[in-house]
Amino acid sequence: MTAAQALPVQRFFSITDCNAEPTGLYMSISNKTLFFDIQHRGGDGADLSVAIQRLSGVDFNVASKR
Repeated sequence: MTAAQALPVQRFFSITDCNAEPTGLYMSISNKTLFFDIQHRGGDGADLSVAIQRLSGVDFNVASKR
């Protein structure tokens, strides 16, 4: 088995709340929306899900361009 080269990673979001952590990252079936979840310690009700929609002409799937 040969080793595969990893695709580049780019930061697109930062969490500055020390009591928060990202808990999920997933794409919609249409590949037009990226979702991620943020969870807070202690169950304070501040958890949230964020959706980022793709602009026309921007492709989330970097691997298809190689």
